[in-house]
Amino acid sequence: MISRIFIACLDIGYYLKLFKESIIVVFRKCQKPDYSKLGSYKPVAFLNILAKTFKAIITKRISREAEARGLLPKTQIGAQLGRFTTSALDLTIKQVRTIWKTSLGEVASMLCLDISRAFNNMSY
Repeated sequence: MISRIFIACLDIGYYLKLFKESIIVVFRKCQKPDYSKLGSYKPVAFLNILAKTFKAIITKRISREAEARGLLPKTQIGAQLGRFTTSALDLTIKQVRTIWKTSLGEVASMLCLDISRAFNNMSY
C-alpha cells in the first residue's frame, strides 16, 4: 500500500502534507553554564518516517540519473552511490602523487579545516 502511495506521488508530482509534518524536541546542549538562556538548548526536528523513506527513494533516483547522464564530475564524492570518505582520501592521495611525479620542484598544497566545533553536542 505504501509503495502505491509513493508511486502515485511520483506520477502526479505531489508531496503529501503528511510528509511535511515533524515533531520538534528541545535538547540541552552539553556543559552550558546557564540553562536559563535560550542558547543553552537545541531544537531537533524528527521527520515523518514515510517522508524520510520517500525522500531517500527520490534522492537515489536523482543520483542514479545524474550519474548515468554524466552530469557530475568524477571528483564529486558526496551523495554518490558507492563513494565514501575513503574514496575522497584515495582521490586526494592520487592527486598529490601525480603532482609530485609530473611537476618536479612543485609542491602540493592542501587546506584542511576542523569543523568539529561547528556542530554542538547535545545532552540526552
